[in-house]
Amino acid sequence: MTAKRERSALASLMSAEQRGEVIRRYEQLLQKYSAPVAREADLPYPKKLIRRAIREELSENPDFEMRSYLEIAFVQLECFLPPDEFKVVHDFKRASALAQELAKSGDPRDIVASAGILSEVKGDKAVRILEKISRKIRRRIAEIRAISLPVFNTTEY
Repeated sequence: MTAKRERSALASLMSAEQRGEVIRRYEQLLQKYSAPVAREADLPYPKKLIRRAIREELSENPDFEMRSYLEIAFVQLECFLPPDEFKVVHDFKRASALAQELAKSGDPRDIVASAGILSEVKGDKAVRILEKISRKIRRRIAEIRAISLPVFNTTEY
């Protein structure tokens, strides 16, 4: 999507067709991912546009089955990280797996070496990034749950 089209899409309400396309492409991406974090650059549209499409869809479409899926998808956007943060977390996860495997031997030298591996890969920074994701997820859960379902007047039927 070009920058001009993106600005235009963000300027007014999206049509049901536009929302559907944004959500559909994002859903397709989510089906491919199993890792807890991913690259923001892999998203089919900017986070802001995907969030907006989901918000608008939830506001206008009372489909209860779809609602829970969209709420989860909305929150999962926080797990798509900019390149620098993704690299820190990804490197830390790989190093953690290696350190854990090394420490399994029980040999004190291996345990000390495994601790050294973790300190070399900016473990404290990775933990801060993961904590930040957790805070953002909690905020997004509150935000998405605040979108109320449309109320229908049943006395007309």
